[in-house]
Amino acid sequence: MLFERLPVQLLLSPERERLVQFPFVAAIDVPAGLQSLLEVQIIEDTAYLTANAPFPRTRLYAQAIDGNATVPLDVESLEGVQVPPMLRVHLPGDVAGERDERAESRSNDDPAVDMIQLTRYAAQMLYAPARLLPALPGVRQEAVDQSPMVGLYRGGEIETAPLGAWSSGSLHVTAVRFTNRTGRAIDLELDMRWLRGQWIAATPQHWHLSPHGSEADTTAVYLVSDRPFPAVPLWR
Repeated sequence: MLFERLPVQLLLSPERERLVQFPFVAAIDVPAGLQSLLEVQIIEDTAYLTANAPFPRTRLYAQAIDGNATVPLDVESLEGVQVPPMLRVHLPGDVAGERDERAESRSNDDPAVDMIQLTRYAAQMLYAPARLLPALPGVRQEAVDQSPMVGLYRGGEIETAPLGAWSSGSLHVTAVRFTNRTGRAIDLELDMRWLRGQWIAATPQHWHLSPHGSEADTTAVYLVSDRPFPAVPLWR
């Protein structure tokens, strides 16, 4: 990820370590209220983060020990999500970032995958064990704001928030977390006709959501579009 003023979105899954590599030797100050929930170990330019339990989004700061750079991190821990085991953060103009940009440019020359392959890849990135995460030529990860959003699903009974986004050719897929906010004693069926936006396809990981507070009150929905997620109008 290239840091350009916007905070780096860092999603964690409880009890699973995630590495963050910076272009500098870093120090991260964990606030007292989060110290029992988040373990942070730093070796040179790499931070090893492990969430002990779910916790809401919290702003941390990775500071270069020489004082020349600061990167804000919006850290959140959620049950039932899969994230890549490592995230590399680059600053504009650093050599490693330029090398990665050249690699991404080369990946753009790979043949584009179809909608089914792209959706399957997104599901694997969320749910597959870290050791089995696939590499699919022609697919690149996109930055996406993981803040909860209003208006994606009609009725206000379901909370939605993007989890990750990927693209290939002219196709884009965004994995969105759907959480049932009601206390209904019966399953809440996901009716895609209640979904706002111009989508080519919408595929839920599970077709039913149990009442709020149960283990099955959350699922992921994969939305395929012909443009990046933030550019999809939600007018219909």
